[in-house]
Amino acid sequence: GAGAIDPVTGDPLVNELKEGPVSYLDISAGGMLYAENFWIGIGIRHINQPDVSFLNGNETLLHPLVSIHAGYRFGFTKETSYRVPEDSFLFLTINYLSQDAYNRFDVGTELQLNKITLGLLASNTRQQIEEKSTYLLSLNPLIGFRTNKMKFGFSYDFPVSEIGNTGSTAELTLQY
Repeated sequence: GAGAIDPVTGDPLVNELKEGPVSYLDISAGGMLYAENFWIGIGIRHINQPDVSFLNGNETLLHPLVSIHAGYRFGFTKETSYRVPEDSFLFLTINYLSQDAYNRFDVGTELQLNKITLGLLASNTRQQIEEKSTYLLSLNPLIGFRTNKMKFGFSYDFPVSEIGNTGSTAELTLQY
């Protein structure tokens, strides 16, 4: 009748769906070592490679994702500190991600000038994914501001590679 949804569908996969809710255990682990000006860490997700398929008789394993990240904080010396506000630092960061055939290497820098942060991150890949693509995937400038208890940030992803039909991404952050 009018206003009713027809329960009959032409979707060929409707009879292939698993009954009831689909759930799985996903195991991850990680750790980080840090000192006053240096940090390094590793994270491994999907250690047990869970089956994430919604279809009967189909196995779709979620491959492990390995992330290695590190950074260093440079302080300003007394000779250069007269040029920048107190409590200012330069940060260099790296992050490597690998999952199955996909990998990405990010390198970035942030300049913290007292309560203002300015930075730039470059995302790269180790292999050319498509014929028209470059190894540099995106450039991501960022800006931030902090108060005594809060941090606010904004970053924007400018894709520079022609992989797929990806658009830009904006990200707002709030930390308390």
